Amino acid sequence: MQVFPSESCAIRTDVTSVPNWSTYLNLRANLTICTSGDASGRWVLPCTTCSDRKSCFWSEAVWHPYNCRYVVPSKEVLSRCLDGKKILFIGDSTNRGMMHYVMEKLNGSLNQWDKTHDIRVYTNVNKGRTFVSFAYYPQFWLPTNQRPVFDKALYQLIQRSRPLENNTNTILVVGGVHWLATQHLHMLLRAIRVERLHGIRLVMKTLGSGFHQPVEGVHTLSMEDQRKLLLHSMGLAEFAKHYNFDVIDTFNITIPRYKDFLQGKCACHFHRVVDVTESDTNQSGWRNKKNTFSNQPEFHVEGDINAIYSDILLSRLCGDYMSDR
Repeated sequence: MQVFPSESCAIRTDVTSVPNWSTYLNLRANLTICTSGDASGRWVLPCTTCSDRKSCFWSEAVWHPYNCRYVVPSKEVLSRCLDGKKILFIGDSTNRGMMHYVMEKLNGSLNQWDKTHDIRVYTNVNKGRTFVSFAYYPQFWLPTNQRPVFDKALYQLIQRSRPLENNTNTILVVGGVHWLATQHLHMLLRAIRVERLHGIRLVMKTLGSGFHQPVEGVHTLSMEDQRKLLLHSMGLAEFAKHYNFDVIDTFNITIPRYKDFLQGKCACHFHRVVDVTESDTNQSGWRNKKNTFSNQPEFHVEGDINAIYSDILLSRLCGDYMSDR
């Protein structure tokens, strides 16, 4: 889906300046670590013959910024980095998918999850050393005049997450598919001033691919609307950076892979949570490491695209804990 025909489609199946895939990856390993979550990039993947799409190994596709690289923090680094932190998420199911991924990375598995459309608080993350909470917004299934406004949902999330420190030990992540606008960011900034939380760390995920399929009862965006959406997402990113948000660019990551959504009428979910058993290995090759002495259920967050932008979020949160090697 080339939103702007004059722009690259953001998928490179050939790298003419290097002889092979291994050399390309080695060259990337020498790039400096990215200092923002929205570094301009593209999808790259190895092909046996660059002119033959069927010869490409799409399972190996990776999102690579042009001039820097992201480093995925290890579980040990994450545990130290997020020790004592409180991470508050507010947004829709795409933001919730990032939250569940973060929880699984910290715990090694996901023991507690649901498709909540309300407020949830999780205290069993990182051996109880990391607090995670989530508020769903917007509640689109309600009549317009009955939907809770954004700042009300945010205030409820803050109250459920107290006590909160007015420093970077408190992290607030906001984002969704298409609904986010500067008015929501204005409300957020006003709320944290009122609550005396102006020193916390703010993160915004940009908009994402979705609503491109004609489904009965669900609105569908035309290509012209997709172009407007991209411009809107770019404007949101600039506004957020002006107010010292970290920005995670999910729009440019998801649009080139818009056909790879996993579930839902909106065609905007790039993750799914699956139940895993002691002896199961799922289609992604992830094997459950369940403790045989525990009857606690375990789940796994599938979805390579969700994993990529969630790892970018973690790399930004834990950048000070990783050296440039």
